[in-house]
Amino acid sequence: MSRGGTIAVVVAVEEEFVPYRDLFPDLRPLRKTGPWEVHEARVGERRVVLVLSDCGPANAGAATERVIGHFAPAIVLNGGAAGAHERELLPGDVVVGSRYAILFPPSGQKRIDGGGER
Repeated sequence: MSRGGTIAVVVAVEEEFVPYRDLFPDLRPLRKTGPWEVHEARVGERRVVLVLSDCGPANAGAATERVIGHFAPAIVLNGGAAGAHERELLPGDVVVGSRYAILFPPSGQKRIDGGGER
């Protein structure tokens, strides 16, 4: 990742977005970003773009695809995922996947499937 690359964070609901309001005091809303609420902040040389996608995998996928196409982030993070999948998970728990797949890579990139041991 380049020193000044954009970081995108996608969350589904306002409750998952609230901590970022305190973390980024210069957070400001962006206009003309499609159907999603999008905010921007800066951390040093980095631009941070935060997207409220609404609930569900279709909304998360569409918002992520839009943020990649519009902002070309160096990294995309998803906050708040998996809460509906495991009843034992509580707010604030961190879930780290053992596998990943880039399903919609930008033009010119290869599809990458990754895996690992737990």
